[in-house]
Parts: sequence; structure tokens; C-alpha cells
Amino acid sequence: QNFGILQLVVLALYLVPTILALALDSRNKPQIILLNVLLGWFGGIGWVAALVLAIVWRSKSSSEQ
Repeated sequence: QNFGILQLVVLALYLVPTILALALDSRNKPQIILLNVLLGWFGGIGWVAALVLAIVWRSKSSSEQ
């Protein structure tokens, strides 16, 4: 039972860049999601890149608020 909860927590942490990209209405959401899902496991470099891009590539409407 606790193992399932741990898996959900790890999955949520792994998908933080994707969640941020969607929440911040980032431009190029598909690219960020693909980078996160496909390269996020590769030494963490893809995960960090996706996280940075999710924050930097915010749409103009969300950055003006």
C-alpha cells in the first residue's frame, strides 16, 4: 500500500515540469512535455531543461498578469 503511494509521489515529482507548463500556459507545451517524458530520466538533464523551459516559455498573457 505504501509502495503505491510512493510511486504516485515519484511520478508527480517527475512530471513537475509538465504540470508547470500546463499551469503557467507555457508556449510550446508539446515540446516541454516530450522533453520531460522522453529525456527527463536521462541523468536529470532533460528534467531540468524541461523545468527551465516551462518557466521561461510562459505565454505573454500569463507573464503580463
